[in-house]
Amino acid sequence: MKYRSIFRIGLLASTILASTSLLATAGEVTGSRLLDAGKEPQNWLMVNKDYAAHRYSELDQINKNNAKDLKVAFTVALGGVEGLGKVPLGGHQSTPLVDDGAMYVVDGFGAVYRIDVKEPGKARIAWIMDPGTNKADFMVATNRSVTLYKNFVISVTADCKVLWSKADTGELVRTVQFDDPKKTHCTLTSAPLVIDDKLIVGGSGGDQGARAHIDALNADTGDSCGGPTRFPPPASPAARPGKATPMPGSMGVVPSG
Repeated sequence: MKYRSIFRIGLLASTILASTSLLATAGEVTGSRLLDAGKEPQNWLMVNKDYAAHRYSELDQINKNNAKDLKVAFTVALGGVEGLGKVPLGGHQSTPLVDDGAMYVVDGFGAVYRIDVKEPGKARIAWIMDPGTNKADFMVATNRSVTLYKNFVISVTADCKVLWSKADTGELVRTVQFDDPKKTHCTLTSAPLVIDDKLIVGGSGGDQGARAHIDALNADTGDSCGGPTRFPPPASPAARPGKATPMPGSMGVVPSG
């Protein structure tokens, strides 16, 4: 794992929303803040904004009348766009999260960036947490976002690791191996979902033959809260079409009914 702090101008013009002058709420990202995420329009604490997955911002500095006047404020190059293996072209699928003027974004190889966007004209990368993943283990370079919990930025990697980094320094403090991708073809690309002190992690890799499963981990310690919930084989009566619903705040699914 490479841990380094650097200072450089960065990120995308679309992130100008994060520069709002509204009063920001400092402090740890607690369960109560996540439940009341709609009361902090200056922040974007979850992938889909809130547990209802509204994905709606109440900010009005940018609207249909002045959107045409937007200009690039700053940019940064993220890893993963070069692609690898069977997919020669990579991409960027991560939803940036914002808390009190700090933006957190993850690239396709699982490196997490904290970018200070309080003053867009002076934006800088505060730190990068590079988990040092073996890119030869990737089928495709992709990662959809991170999760904020207390003073941690929780991220996942394609080689099935769940990582806890300190939000203020980027120091990697905990790693949990979710699965063995070499045996199961499982991978992790979706941001975990925090519910109270539980971290819900959903596996990916169905296009590689992986049998998806969902685990609940203790969000503070990383300990398992019980055995994984595995989806039944295709031939099973339980594997009926339409028996799944979207997981709020993430890109995974959970069984229902």
